[in-house]
Amino acid sequence: MSPVLQISWEDMHQALDDFDPVTVVVDELTGEAVGDVADLVDVGGFVKVEDPASADCFLLPAGALRTVRGSCLTVAAAQLLLPPGAATVCVLGSAPEAAVLLKMIIQYVRDVGHVAVCVMDGPPDPAVTRRVRDELVLAGIDLTVGTDAGEALFGANLVAVGRSRVDPGIGKISKGAILVNAGGRDLPTAVVAGAAAIYVDDMRLIGESAHRYFVREHLACLETPTTSRYLQPRAQRVTGDLGDLLSGDSVPRRHPAEHILVELLSTEAVSVRLACELGLAARRLGLGKEIDHLCKDQHGR
Repeated sequence: MSPVLQISWEDMHQALDDFDPVTVVVDELTGEAVGDVADLVDVGGFVKVEDPASADCFLLPAGALRTVRGSCLTVAAAQLLLPPGAATVCVLGSAPEAAVLLKMIIQYVRDVGHVAVCVMDGPPDPAVTRRVRDELVLAGIDLTVGTDAGEALFGANLVAVGRSRVDPGIGKISKGAILVNAGGRDLPTAVVAGAAAIYVDDMRLIGESAHRYFVREHLACLETPTTSRYLQPRAQRVTGDLGDLLSGDSVPRRHPAEHILVELLSTEAVSVRLACELGLAARRLGLGKEIDHLCKDQHGR
């Protein structure tokens, strides 16, 4: 058996600087990805992937891969839906996810003037590394870091919600803001009802997502008026998905007076191509460590 390159969370952070992960994820979503698809093996809390071209094997933390993929989709939604002009960003989530969201937004969202990071389930400092702080300074982006969601949300026209063990307690959303929920949990019903439009990442996932409040409302809207009499007054259908918008098959609706909600339904998905690209980037940068066999806690379930 050939050695496997094991890649840590920290390695992945650095490897993200060596290629464009947003394009990798978008190409998968729109069906534009070309070339052979690698095999991916679930190994406990890790995934093992072999690059088809080089035959190199990589072992990456599954949770980190999901976080990076969700952050890429968040950036793609922002690139599509944010109107021209200065962006004021609010990032809500756990420290690890907030760190990745922040990094991706700095690199790939245009005209960011201020970022407020709110860590929901621990001390806020780990979410903003010295390197990221330096990048913010060089880019002329102001930063505030704290644990109060209301303060972080104030004035934000891009709100990125990541995973957290704690409910972020989202309240008032600025008019015209883009709210991207990558947390995999329901937002307050008032926030959903107040959205001018709701997009998902992939409409094909609607049928298996009836545990989500906004999906139940969408499905109820498709029923006859007789069976839909219990709907909330502002219940609405899902407007469309990012796949169609990114492919140019539909045009996003603009609603300057109300916020637009983007719900990511594929938060548990792991991108095979993204895993390969991260592994290859880590190898190019001399990151990770070679292992001859999997540790006891890395054996498949």
